Amino acid sequence: MPFTIDSARGIFPGTLSADVVPATIARFNQLSAEDQLAWIWFAYLEMGTTITVAAPGAASMQFAEGTMNQIKQMSFAEQNATSCAT
Repeated sequence: MPFTIDSARGIFPGTLSADVVPATIARFNQLSAEDQLAWIWFAYLEMGTTITVAAPGAASMQFAEGTMNQIKQMSFAEQNATSCAT
């Protein structure tokens, strides 16, 4: 999905952050595959130090309950295929 300033503004309404999204993605796409992987790894490591895990109980099962019930109704083979597809 190509990002434009208009589509980015839909994600970040009312902020100046939207203006940097297309330029950042364009620069990322200019990197070699190895450099892209290194950049993603660095971002992953940084997120691990800046994003904290939600407190237990903060996330409600109500959001996942429907999906969990659908998976429970599947056969083992269907469940396995579902887990491999994600």
